[in-house]
Amino acid sequence: MLDLFKLHVDEEDISPRSWICASGENLSSIISRIVRETLEKKSINISTLAKIMSKRFATNLLSIIEWLKGRREYIPLVAIKVLLSIWKETFQRPFEELKKEIVQNIEYLKQNNGKCHKIKAPNSLTEELAKLAGAHAADGTLGVRVEFYSRSRRLLEGFIEQKFPNCQNNMYFEKSRGTYCVGFNVGGRKNKAINKIVKTDQRFRRNKILIRRQYVIGVSDQYKESLIKYSKWLFQCFGKYVRIEKAKDRNLYMINFKDKIIARIFYILFEFPLGKKSLNVKEPPIIRNSTFNTRKSFAIGAMMFDGSAYLNGYLSFSSKSKKLCESIKEVMKIENIASRLRKDEKRKIWHLKVKAPNTLGEGYSKASYFEKGSTKWFRVILSATREFTKKARSKKDLLNFLDQFYSPASFSKIGVKDVFFAIRKLKESDMPTITSFLINDKKLSNLDSWTVQNYLEILRKADVVKKSSKKVIFVRKTGWKLNGTKGATFRNIYTFNSDINSWRIPDLGDKLVLKRS
Repeated sequence: MLDLFKLHVDEEDISPRSWICASGENLSSIISRIVRETLEKKSINISTLAKIMSKRFATNLLSIIEWLKGRREYIPLVAIKVLLSIWKETFQRPFEELKKEIVQNIEYLKQNNGKCHKIKAPNSLTEELAKLAGAHAADGTLGVRVEFYSRSRRLLEGFIEQKFPNCQNNMYFEKSRGTYCVGFNVGGRKNKAINKIVKTDQRFRRNKILIRRQYVIGVSDQYKESLIKYSKWLFQCFGKYVRIEKAKDRNLYMINFKDKIIARIFYILFEFPLGKKSLNVKEPPIIRNSTFNTRKSFAIGAMMFDGSAYLNGYLSFSSKSKKLCESIKEVMKIENIASRLRKDEKRKIWHLKVKAPNTLGEGYSKASYFEKGSTKWFRVILSATREFTKKARSKKDLLNFLDQFYSPASFSKIGVKDVFFAIRKLKESDMPTITSFLINDKKLSNLDSWTVQNYLEILRKADVVKKSSKKVIFVRKTGWKLNGTKGATFRNIYTFNSDINSWRIPDLGDKLVLKRS
């Protein structure tokens, strides 16, 4: 069970508009039962109970009476917490079972603001929620934008100069509210410092200056399908729709959205930090102490974003956080998947590497650390088949298959189709010559020859090209011999096979549906 009551933070949720409220089909009847038991035991009426509650959290008496009588669909979490504490004092009994019953019957959560939308309440730790946590640990961002506003420009300017002298003054006038506003992004430490200022500064108590917070969640990846999976998990867990956007200046896809409740789940229940997290992010304790399937789901979410499946079948996971890599290594070890962890001292990044699978069964086991049907998942499976034995019906059939499951390298835009057409035009050539041809033909600044070699190896397995070692004579320009003398080297020569009837694709059997989701 997830303790949803922790989502209310007394230091931040000061005004009623900032409260998080809950609703559910059976929630009102449970609250009514608690109210009835408390009234009978204390021998008081509902108005008296409302007065007792009003002394423990600031709001008007009429609203409390409406909540206690079940006349409103949503009731604030803070009101339920106060009611439970009164019940505990009245009966001198712990309320953990009662609290658990309430959480299990909370269906929706919503901020106490007409502009905010409701979300599905995650009552328990599901595998989809663990995947979201893994994705956030790998490539997610979590931030808070704090805004101060006041009707007096001079008062607001004086406050900013006094409390935040190094803050850039980006003050603007908000016509809808008739107030001046200053805002900036903060991390975890600064957010806590602001809580202390709001609690002690008289200007906030007298409502001369007001505060609001916007919680921003983001995730990005070079593969759009990773963002599609993320959006599906988000909808399954919270019923929330998000938009996937393409970065203008980079080959990157992004999701950015604002939601206070989901952000609170990430940084309170999962203990992810606000702001920068790359060095100290780790597997959340609530996930680490759960079942193996939940821990593996967290690993799948992380691998979907920061994991890689190379064309030769090797798996890897990279992160600046050693603790995150160690957690994934630990989960894999439970399934007897050996991995090696090392640090790239130059880039200050930890790499977790897993060898390519030797059998199809082992391939399924290792591929299970990626979402089924994704490009990375299929790369591991296809590398485990070793041989291509099924006849390709046509050139289109072959190219569509290879292009679908061996997507182009993100940094070069070169795919297996490009290498196919290059070797078909050259008819016979070696790997460096094919690489140079592609650089000129596609007008690239550079191209990794290993990418070309891996694609050539795939085409060789498909019997589209034949490979042989030949002696290549060249004129040596520099070296230990005299300039101008001839030298020789042995190079792999790839020859295009024009016999379409001999082309092959992998036979993966009836159990595997060859359709990427």
